[in-house]
Amino acid sequence: MIEIPKIPNPRSDQAPRWFHFAVAVCMILTAASSLITSLRTSKTMQDMLEQNQRLVRASSTPVLEFGSGNLADDGSRSIRMSVSNVGNGFARIVWFELHLNDGPPVKNMASLITALEPGAGDPDIVTSRIAPRLFPAGRAEEIMKWPRPGAQDPVGQQRWDRLNKERFRVKVQACYCSVLQECWISSLNGDIPQPVPQCDATGRTNLEG
Repeated sequence: MIEIPKIPNPRSDQAPRWFHFAVAVCMILTAASSLITSLRTSKTMQDMLEQNQRLVRASSTPVLEFGSGNLADDGSRSIRMSVSNVGNGFARIVWFELHLNDGPPVKNMASLITALEPGAGDPDIVTSRIAPRLFPAGRAEEIMKWPRPGAQDPVGQQRWDRLNKERFRVKVQACYCSVLQECWISSLNGDIPQPVPQCDATGRTNLEG
């Protein structure tokens, strides 16, 4: 009778203690490395998301500017006041006020001129309403154009000359929003627009043109 030799069961404690310690350390290091990699990946993704949000915001932010001049494109004398969107996105202009220095906002451009030279009729000027409206990026629009009257109208010339001098005292303030519903109040003179939760035209004297 042939006896089959018995194979001894391996004992878990046959390996040296340093080996078990080394395995445990390797497992801890591997877990720590995975955690660090995960955190770095999460941080990278968050940075990319924030960068994309900044790019989207920058590509859709309007910036309005107000300007005036006294020459037409052909070189003739003409007072012109305009609003330009020099930003990168549409501007939804909710309200737009215009006033002379610290005086009250005027209802229209004609009332501004008659306030400077009272006692005469309304001037023969071309105006355009600026708010409320949607204003695309790169758009510039004149809100007033007034060619200097001829010699046959000395009163008109006097009023024109007065406005040409006083136009540097004209100030504006507007509230407008982007397509992302971010809103600002600005004096449109190169200042940093003040962020506001929303634009409300209640109580504002919106310039009619």
